[in-house]
Amino acid sequence: MRERCEEAGINQSTILFSWEVAAPTDSSGARSPFETITDTTPFTSVNNMVLDSIYFSRRFHVRCVAKAVDKAGHVGTPLRSNIVSIGTDSAICHTPVVAGTARGFQAQSFIATLKYLDVKHKEHPNRIHISVQIPHQDGMLPLISTMPLHNLHFLLSESVYRHQHVCSNLVTIRDLRGISEAGFLDEVTYDSIAVGPGYDRPYQFDPNVREPKTVQLYKHLNLKSCIWTFDAYYDMTELIDVCGGAVTADFQVLFCRIIVPMYSSIN
Repeated sequence: MRERCEEAGINQSTILFSWEVAAPTDSSGARSPFETITDTTPFTSVNNMVLDSIYFSRRFHVRCVAKAVDKAGHVGTPLRSNIVSIGTDSAICHTPVVAGTARGFQAQSFIATLKYLDVKHKEHPNRIHISVQIPHQDGMLPLISTMPLHNLHFLLSESVYRHQHVCSNLVTIRDLRGISEAGFLDEVTYDSIAVGPGYDRPYQFDPNVREPKTVQLYKHLNLKSCIWTFDAYYDMTELIDVCGGAVTADFQVLFCRIIVPMYSSIN
């Protein structure tokens, strides 16, 4: 068999992968039909050897579809893997569940803080530090923006819909060149990723398992506290002109108040 594959020019790098998922089995034991996952996001792809966990959750049924491609470009017969059912007992993060529905997740609040860093700050002098913390939920993608989050399907699948979300975790600093010098997602440099409790799970940042754009998101998730943390450092001009913030001051100009809208969605 190996000789035949080598003769046809088939190897692991030429295999096409896709994924199919089915919703959890209902109370009567009936299972929904499998559907092929087709929607990519700014952080994930759907045709890799590894499927990201935002596409499924507990009790979902998942299977892989593999097709070999020979050196002439001919695609072989699809081969489907055994069905895997996602368990409920061994999750790294506890997810509150509301009884009565298959995916009855309980909404959790996010925490946003805003702090001024004076000129003596070593790394970000005279900047406004915005920090957003969101509890992790299995199968959910945390989104934040200073603009209202509408039409999430299009926001995640079409880049044109993300252009107005300049101050968000939907765009990277590279996407913002010429618009803003700050952002919630910076470039991935593997040697600078935090290593310690919550960031030391096997394959958590393995480039052979996760794409750089996926690591760019997941380096904000602490798997010990199960909290997503997104930080950005803006100057006053960016907050007002780019992020939609507002400044109010008292009549004696002893202090000023900065108001920045912040929207969050767990998709």
